[in-house]
Amino acid sequence: MDMSQDQARVLPGRPKVNVGEDEAVTADNRGIKFEDEAVEGSTVDEQRRNYVKKLVGVSGADVRDDIYVDYMTNAVVFAQENTLNDEQTSAFFAISKRTFEYSRGSSTYTSGNFQPRDDAYAYFKSLMLQHSLECPPDKFKVYNKLQMRSLTDFMAMTFFRHYLAYELAFTRDQELRRLPLNVVVETPLRPVPLSKGQEVERPKPPEPEVEAPEIEKAPEEEPVDAAEDSGTAVEGEDAEEEIVLPERLQRIVDARVMEETNRIDADLSDLSNTLAQKMSLRDEGKGGGMDDTIE
Repeated sequence: MDMSQDQARVLPGRPKVNVGEDEAVTADNRGIKFEDEAVEGSTVDEQRRNYVKKLVGVSGADVRDDIYVDYMTNAVVFAQENTLNDEQTSAFFAISKRTFEYSRGSSTYTSGNFQPRDDAYAYFKSLMLQHSLECPPDKFKVYNKLQMRSLTDFMAMTFFRHYLAYELAFTRDQELRRLPLNVVVETPLRPVPLSKGQEVERPKPPEPEVEAPEIEKAPEEEPVDAAEDSGTAVEGEDAEEEIVLPERLQRIVDARVMEETNRIDADLSDLSNTLAQKMSLRDEGKGGGMDDTIE
């Protein structure tokens, strides 16, 4: 027995069924009182792997050990996800293990050559038929038709689909390449002995810089004399209140006033010329009418 029904019953990740004292324990939930803390591991997946390692008897020190443990753990997870009972889980664990050993060509997975995939699949089918038909003493019906198809599809899509990858992993050693690389590592300088130290006067901390005060804006009310010295004063509605513009703004105002004056002068000149032309045309019209009357 690669995994007994009792071992399948305490498998990490199995659903726990609370059965009352007066209730009968059926074949699907009998004795399921496993506590995950009983197996080492911080997660359920890690506990499953550690549990499978004990069953298959590997330490997991080699890369091939990890591949084999992953293969067997996936079979256990699939059995749990499909809610197989203890007997069915035990049988599928044994079928998966025997199929791998036959494919490896030896009872131990660390030696021998892989068999052809068709031969390995035929061996797997014979094991499934042995557990799907009721014909004692050689055959016992453990799986129904639906479960048999589900387990066969699982093996076909996982192990047999990647059969060549398993063969290469277990029959060929991985090539090791060493690539030298020069790395410059900076190390700190060796400190000076304290015996050679000299007392040095501590420098005075710099005085904090004092920010220059902001220049306040000119007050709105200024004496008349001060306004004449600093710039032109602009009179407002109240004759007593005068606003003094800065020199830069005063130049801008003067330029704008000059532009407006020139524009107005040009418009007046155009109007005068137009008016003069109209007057001359009217005078010429009146003179021509008088000559015609005389004739």
